[in-house]
Amino acid sequence: MRNTTFYVPEEAIQEVVQFIDDNDISNSIEGMTEDGELILEISYEREESAIIEELHAILENYEEEDDEEEDDEEEDDDENEE
Repeated sequence: MRNTTFYVPEEAIQEVVQFIDDNDISNSIEGMTEDGELILEISYEREESAIIEELHAILENYEEEDDEEEDDEEEDDDENEE
């Protein structure tokens, strides 16, 4: 059995939990970060690697959205300084 840890942002929790439930993935909640991210330990078999990759992709989408929002905020700050 393999294990991996995911840090799930608050806005992604509902989608990640639904995905885990739909795919019957073994997991345990390890806690929360100071930023409000859920620390999630996932256990899986080698045959389930593709499912874990899908979970990575879901979380990457949320990270990209956060990065875009941060870039937009920085651009707004730069415009306000001028």
